[in-house]
Amino acid sequence: MLFKVWLTIFFTCSYANNHFYKGHELIRVLPKTNEHLRLIRYFEDTYGVDRWSEVLQINRDIKMSLPKKQIPKIKKLCKQYGIDMKILNNDLEKLIQTSDNISKQHKSRTRRSIKYQSSSHLTDYLRYDQIVQFLNQQHQRSPIVKNFTSLFSIGQTHENRSIWTIRIGKLTARRNILVDCGIHAREFISPSTCLYMIDKLIDEVNNGRPSLLSVFNIYIIPLLNPDGYEYAQTERRMWRKNRAPNGYYQRVNPNCMGVDLNRNFGYHWMENGASTYPCSETYAGPYQDSEPETRSLQKFINQSSRHWDAYLTFHSYGQYWIYPWGFALHMPDDYIELDNKANIGSEALKRVNGTLYKIGSAANLLYESAGGSDDWAKGVGKIKYVYTVELRPSDDMNDAHAHFAFMLPTTFIEPVGQETYAGVKEFLRLVGTILFNHLTKTYPEKYQVYGLDLHIDISTRYQSHDFNEQDIKTISSIPIEKFIQCDITDRTKLYGIINELKIDIIIHLAAVLESCPDIEKISYVNIEGTRNIFEASNIRRIIYASSVRTVFGYLTRQPYLSIYNETFDDSTMLSHLQKLTVSDHPPLASDQTPGIIAYEQSKIIGEQMAIDMIKNHSKSIICVRIGWVNIVDQPGFTWLRTVWLSYRDACSFIDRALEAPLNISGIYFALSNNHRLWVDLDDAKRDLGYIPQDGAENLCL
Repeated sequence: MLFKVWLTIFFTCSYANNHFYKGHELIRVLPKTNEHLRLIRYFEDTYGVDRWSEVLQINRDIKMSLPKKQIPKIKKLCKQYGIDMKILNNDLEKLIQTSDNISKQHKSRTRRSIKYQSSSHLTDYLRYDQIVQFLNQQHQRSPIVKNFTSLFSIGQTHENRSIWTIRIGKLTARRNILVDCGIHAREFISPSTCLYMIDKLIDEVNNGRPSLLSVFNIYIIPLLNPDGYEYAQTERRMWRKNRAPNGYYQRVNPNCMGVDLNRNFGYHWMENGASTYPCSETYAGPYQDSEPETRSLQKFINQSSRHWDAYLTFHSYGQYWIYPWGFALHMPDDYIELDNKANIGSEALKRVNGTLYKIGSAANLLYESAGGSDDWAKGVGKIKYVYTVELRPSDDMNDAHAHFAFMLPTTFIEPVGQETYAGVKEFLRLVGTILFNHLTKTYPEKYQVYGLDLHIDISTRYQSHDFNEQDIKTISSIPIEKFIQCDITDRTKLYGIINELKIDIIIHLAAVLESCPDIEKISYVNIEGTRNIFEASNIRRIIYASSVRTVFGYLTRQPYLSIYNETFDDSTMLSHLQKLTVSDHPPLASDQTPGIIAYEQSKIIGEQMAIDMIKNHSKSIICVRIGWVNIVDQPGFTWLRTVWLSYRDACSFIDRALEAPLNISGIYFALSNNHRLWVDLDDAKRDLGYIPQDGAENLCL
C-alpha cells in the first residue's frame, strides 16, 4: 500500500518560536526530605515548573526548567525550605540554539556523503510528513513478494493525524513484538531510534544476513504522539504532552493544553506521580484512557488476534532500562526474569559504544508514577516482557552530554541507534539458538532438531553478534514450528511429545538456575524433570548438561583456593597443580547461598541418577560438566576465566558426544583450554575426541 504524501521542504533543525524559552533557567535541586519532594511537585502544579528528571527521590539530583516570571518565587521558596539549588543554565533558549547549531554543522559535514544523502533519518529529526514518507520508502524496498512488511494506521489523533505502524517479518512468524517511540513530544531521539531500527531490520533481510524476522513479526510505531511532536518541532521545543483541548483552562491560559499520555493509561490511574491540573506537564487527563492515542494503542494490543511476546517503549532521557511496576514499589512476580532479560539487552548495548544503562523497576529506580503504557501493557495487556528504555544522554550531572537532556544534537542519532539496535536484537534471542542452529546447519540431512521449554522463553545464554556467516556463532532464531512448550516435570505430556515426534536423542540443557528465589523449585524441576528425561523409553542417547559448579566445593581447599583468590603463583605452583578428575567426589560448598547449594546439589544428584541408569539399563548417557558460558563469549579478567567455555567449544563438545559410539557413557568436563585449568579434560579427549579450540590465555592474558 502506498500513501500520497504532500511534503513541504524545510530544515528540520530550526525550531520556531524558541523565544518562548528566553530567560528560562535550568537548575539542579537536591531534595533531602519528603517535604522537599512535595514542594517540587507543588512547583510543577502551581508555577509551571518543568521537571526534566524522571527521578524523584531523596538525595537524587533533579533537573528542572523554571519559567522566567516564576524564578524569584521559586528561588525564595527553595531557600526558605533549605533545598540545595544550583543554576545549570540561565537561558534555555541559548541552550536549545547550541544544540541546533551542532545539528546544522553535523548536517553540513555529512551532506556530501552518499550514505547520508540517502539516509536523512541519520542527520535530521524528521518531521511527521517526512516520517510517513520514510515508512513508505521502507515498505517499498522490503521484499514485497514475501509480504515482509505491511504499513497501516492504528488510529487518529485529536488533530486528525494517523498513528502509522509498520510490521516487519515473515508472515509465517508466530511470535510478535511491539515497539513504540515518541509518546512524549520533546524526546526527539526516540522516534529517530525507531526509524534507525526499521531501516536496519529491512537492510538485514535485503542483504541476506541472518535475521530475527524468521520467527518474530516486529511491529514498530515510530511516533505515538504525532500532534505533540509536530508542535515541539514548530512551536515549543520542550512540549511534552499531546494537543488535547482542555476547555476552560485552555481559554484562560493557552499553554494549558494537552495530556501526558504516559499518565493516561487505565491501570492504577492517578494513584501516584500524576497531576489533576491541566496545566501540569504530568496531567493525567480528565479520566483514564481519555485520549485517542492511548485508546488506539490499547485497542491494537487487545483486539489483535496475535499473542504479544514483548512490548518495548522508547523514551529519553537518563539511560535506564526499566520494567514494571511504576505505580508502586512492589515488584511483579517474574521480576527476576525481567531483570535478567534487561541485563542481556543492556550488556549488548554497552559493547557497541560503552554506554551504561541502569536496570530496575520504574518505581524503585525512578519514582512511583501511575498510568504508564508499560504498566498497562503488563497489567491489562498481559504481555510478559515489558520495558521502558530511557535513551541517551545520561542524567548523571557528571556526564559530558547530560546538559543537552531532551535536546540531544543530531550527531547522536546514529550512535544511539546502533547501540539500541544491538541491545534489542540480543534481547530477542531465543532459548537454545546457539546449539539449535549449529546442529541444523552442520547436520541438515542427519538430524531433525526440536526445542522444548516450559515458557518458550528468551534465554540468558544467548549468542554474540560479532561474527561472520561462516562462523558457527552466526545464528538466526529457532522456527516456532520446531519449538514445543512443555513442563519436563509433566511426565505424561513429555512422553507424549517424545513418542509423537519419534525422538531418540535428547540433549538435556534445561534447568532452574540458582537465582530462582524458590529453593524447592530448583530441586524439584532439576531432579524430577531430569529423572523423567532419563527414564523415557526408546531413547538411545542422552547428553545431560551438568555443571562445573559441582566441584566448586574444592575452592575452599588449596591450591584451588589460591586460584579463586587470584593469589596463585604461576612460577612455583602451576607445574605442580593437581587437576581434578571426574573420579574426585564433588563436595558441596557450605558457604554459598541456599540457591547455589540447591543448584549444585541438583546437578550432583542428576549425575548419580545417570550413573545408576547406565548400570541398570542399556542406555548411553553422557554427563557434561559445562564450564562458564557467559553473555559476551569472552573469558574476562576474574578467576572465572579458569573455567570458561566458549560457544565454539560448547558446540564442539556436543558434536563429539553425538558422534561417539553408543557404548560410551560417563561424566566429562567441558571447558576451553584455559590458563590455570584446574580440572582434567583427558577423559573427554580419550573417549570423545574433544579438543578445545579456544583458551582464555589467548584472549585476556
